[in-house]
Amino acid sequence: TILTAIRTAAASAMAAKAVARPHSKTMAMIGNGAQAEFQILAFRAILGVNTVRLFDIDPEATAKLQRNLAHIE
Repeated sequence: TILTAIRTAAASAMAAKAVARPHSKTMAMIGNGAQAEFQILAFRAILGVNTVRLFDIDPEATAKLQRNLAHIE
């Protein structure tokens, strides 16, 4: 399961690198479920994203994601 999550996030970030505007550093994460944390980490590593805007209809999912990512500067 963890390898699938990492592979999915890495593939998404590589695709975004090919189509994103140059020097983009902000992303929106719509849906803050289990895959969101991996997506954000991959986009940070591959594209240098440093600002993430979160949205989910479930405020608990957003709060959990924020806690999980609190250690990242």
